[in-house]
Amino acid sequence: MRCIDNRSCHVKHYHAKINDFKEAILKQNGLNTQEDEVFALNINQLREYLDNIYGSYHLTVDKNIERRMFEDAYQLDDPNQLDYFVKKNFTNKEEAGDYIVAALDKSKLNSKETLYNTVLKDIQSLKNYNDDLLTILKELDAEREVFNAEQKRREGVLNRLMGDYVAVKEKYQSKNFIPDANSTLRLTFGNIKGYSPADATYMSPFTTIKGLIEKGNSGLPEFEYPESIKAAWLEKNFGAYVKKDLNDVPVNILYNMDTTGGNSGSPIMNAHGELIGVNFDRAYDATINDFAWSEDYSRSIGVDIRYVLWIADKIDNAQFILKEMGI
Repeated sequence: MRCIDNRSCHVKHYHAKINDFKEAILKQNGLNTQEDEVFALNINQLREYLDNIYGSYHLTVDKNIERRMFEDAYQLDDPNQLDYFVKKNFTNKEEAGDYIVAALDKSKLNSKETLYNTVLKDIQSLKNYNDDLLTILKELDAEREVFNAEQKRREGVLNRLMGDYVAVKEKYQSKNFIPDANSTLRLTFGNIKGYSPADATYMSPFTTIKGLIEKGNSGLPEFEYPESIKAAWLEKNFGAYVKKDLNDVPVNILYNMDTTGGNSGSPIMNAHGELIGVNFDRAYDATINDFAWSEDYSRSIGVDIRYVLWIADKIDNAQFILKEMGI
C-alpha cells in the first residue's frame, strides 16, 4: 500500500499495481478488442514487476507494517485526520490495525500463485475481482489526490517566496551564508570495515572477482558477466591490481561512512587524498541509516578502484585511458 501516515510517500506496492491494471482495462468501456489489447500488451510486464515484488515478499512483515501504518493513521488529529478513518468509526487504534490485517489475510493478492491462477488468469477474472484490500487502497488514494493538489499549490507559493526569504536573510546578517548543503563540498571520514549482521555471520570488507564468478554460476541474469573476466581470473592475470592478502582483485569495499541518496558516484579517498573507490550503495542492513545509525552494521559500499582499473586494462584493453590518467 502507499504510505498513509506520510502522505508525501508515493511508492506503489503490488496492491496498487493490480488496481491500476484493472482501471486501465475498465477504461476501455467494455470494448472487447481494446480490452484484449491492453491486457496482452501489459500482462507480461505486470508479471515481471510482481515477480520482483513477491521474490522478497513476506506476509507477516506486510501485516506488521500495515498494522502500524493504520494504527498511526487512525491517531491523526484535525486537521490531519483522514476522512476514511472517520467513516469507518473505529473505536481504537487496535481495531484499525485488526481491520487491515484481516483484509490482507482474505485477499488473493497475498499469494503470487493464487493471484496468477485466479485474478490474472484472464480479463474477465481481473474485472470481476475485488476485495477489501483493493477497496481500501482506492478510497485512500482518492483522499490522497486531494491532498497532493493542495500540497502542489502550497509548494508553488513557497517556492516563489524562497528567493525573497534568502535575500532578506542575507541582508539581515550582512554577509554571505550557505543556505543548505546542496552544491557544496561535504566530507565524511571513517574506515574500511566489515560487520556482523547476525550471530556467527561476518561480512568481509572486500569482495573479489572469485565471488563475482561464484554469483555468476547461480544462473541469475543480474549476476551475468563477460567470459573474458573468468578467463583472466583463471590465468591469474591480475597485474598491478591484485590485493596480495586475498590473491585476487578486490571488487567492492565496505566502510563505516555515512552516505545517503545522491552520494552515488562520490569519490572514496584514503588519508593521503588518493582515490581508492567510488561510492554506489549501502549494505542491506544500512538502509535505515537516514533514520538511525549504528557502528555495528551501518556500512556503505563502493567499487574498489583497482577493479575499475583492472577492467579497463585487462578486459576492455583501454590502456589509452590509463595512459591519459597517468597510471
